[in-house]
Amino acid sequence: MKTGDRLSSVTACSLLTALFVCGAVFTAAAENASFSDKSLLSSAANTGFFFSFSAVFVCVFALSLIRGADAVRRSLLLISYCAYAVICMTLTDDAFFCLGACLILLPICVFVCGGAGLFAVGRRFLTAVCAAAFIYFAVFFSIQTVCRYLTLSTPCFDFGIFSQMFRSMSKTGPPYTTCERETMLSHFAVHVSPVYYVFLPVYMVFPSPVTLQIMQALTLASGVIPVCLICRRRGLSYAASAAFVLLYVLYPALGGGTYYDVHENKFLSPLLLWMFYFSESGKLPFSALFALLVCLVKEDAPVYVIFAALYYMVSSADKREKAAFA
Repeated sequence: MKTGDRLSSVTACSLLTALFVCGAVFTAAAENASFSDKSLLSSAANTGFFFSFSAVFVCVFALSLIRGADAVRRSLLLISYCAYAVICMTLTDDAFFCLGACLILLPICVFVCGGAGLFAVGRRFLTAVCAAAFIYFAVFFSIQTVCRYLTLSTPCFDFGIFSQMFRSMSKTGPPYTTCERETMLSHFAVHVSPVYYVFLPVYMVFPSPVTLQIMQALTLASGVIPVCLICRRRGLSYAASAAFVLLYVLYPALGGGTYYDVHENKFLSPLLLWMFYFSESGKLPFSALFALLVCLVKEDAPVYVIFAALYYMVSSADKREKAAFA
């Protein structure tokens, strides 16, 4: 990189880092702050903010001039932005603001990974994106849903049913409930969802409704793996595969579904994706296993398997893919 280009990059990075650091500190320190309130902006427009901003900028800029500190400078930018974004997201209930904050994170990650040599390598960059996407989805929606439960803000009646059902499953085995139809009965008399037993071993170790919320977020986040594998099998580039992984975790309906609390339909996305991957790979045993798991989600879930089978049997040019559903 030329000296002029490097100086411009260092200056811009230092300015943004100083802005994010000071923004995070002053926003967190503001009393009864609301991100949509003009008073928050006026509280930052003071002499203290100016001097703090200048001091942080000088420190980061000086650090950036040290040979070998380029990775540190880029990491500081990423960390400061994440801290500022998280603090701001706690002050607003606007879903579009949260989505926008996540989208801004993408070019910052590309800038940071590019400086570390991850973007050019391809495989390492894709692995980093998959790991970051998994952690983002699992952690963000675990915290969101657990906090909703702990603050008695869960709006859906179903969560009470499933909490009681898992308690019964851990004690006696069958999924009995008393609040679903105002009498003692098995939940499977209403919806046939044996797939819930997949969560049971973890629930028996940590018997709490919080466990159900966290396990659901982890299950949905695990879908990034088959998405990545399908993209690579289809011949997509590393960059395109990373884009599809990000589209998966940023798809509003996927994360928004967790706000209806625990529900069997959340199993469908990752299980179907794994079924598609193994079907396209011609691995019959694993394809059959995940097709069976999809059928165990709910009584109407076999419809997905039927249409997937029709698609592969009619359109696939690969005999192994046809054989997987023949």
